[in-house]
Amino acid sequence: PLTREEKKEAERYAAEMWQYYGGLYGSYGIDQKTLEAYQYNYYKTLHLLAADNAGLTEAELNDYAQNKMVYGHYVTVPLYSSETYETADEDTVDAMLAAGEAAVKAYGEKRMLSSQAGAEAELADFTAVLKEQLPAVYAPLGEEYDPSELENELGADLFGLEEMESSFGEEAAKTLQALNNGEAACVKYSSYAMMLFMRADPLEASTPDELRTAVLIDWKSEELAENLEKTGDALENALDAEAIAK
Repeated sequence: PLTREEKKEAERYAAEMWQYYGGLYGSYGIDQKTLEAYQYNYYKTLHLLAADNAGLTEAELNDYAQNKMVYGHYVTVPLYSSETYETADEDTVDAMLAAGEAAVKAYGEKRMLSSQAGAEAELADFTAVLKEQLPAVYAPLGEEYDPSELENELGADLFGLEEMESSFGEEAAKTLQALNNGEAACVKYSSYAMMLFMRADPLEASTPDELRTAVLIDWKSEELAENLEKTGDALENALDAEAIAK
């Protein structure tokens, strides 16, 4: 069974999604209760993953996170006008990417000169450089960037390798996967967005519980789905096989 906290979080998330995207969900026949049920199932999946993989050691989980996943801090930059939504032309995109590369270079230089080491110092340097350089990245687009917005826009996530390739494309994924901890890169990952990304050590940036959850989802979700499907297929039922085949 779900804990009270999990139920509250599922309902909070569903309410938030409904607030922002309720019109779209409603057009597809999806109501807020359906979103809640989806979130309930997410937490039930986490429980099943934890129960089925209780024997995995911390060392095994850490090894998977460090060698088969990529953790990083990043900010995305749209390659289109926020007013007209018109996609930037090739020259504009090239100028924005060049400014992004300059930001990466500035971060690398700042990191080399820094008197402090470790994940916190690297993130502080990366954040400082982004605040300085993002206005120049946005400039070719003809838009101003407010550095104070970075606090809300700077994201962090632990990506599986397959997830990263499907989300960002093969070329961008390979660039990001090749980074060492503390290194940064600028990549264009679609026709409408680019990203400035700094890789970090997931063991320094995540709690053990957060890390275990992320690793199990990436590593064992497919195996769980297959086992559930086999279990379901083995259950007796009164369904008409011929009707299903049609």
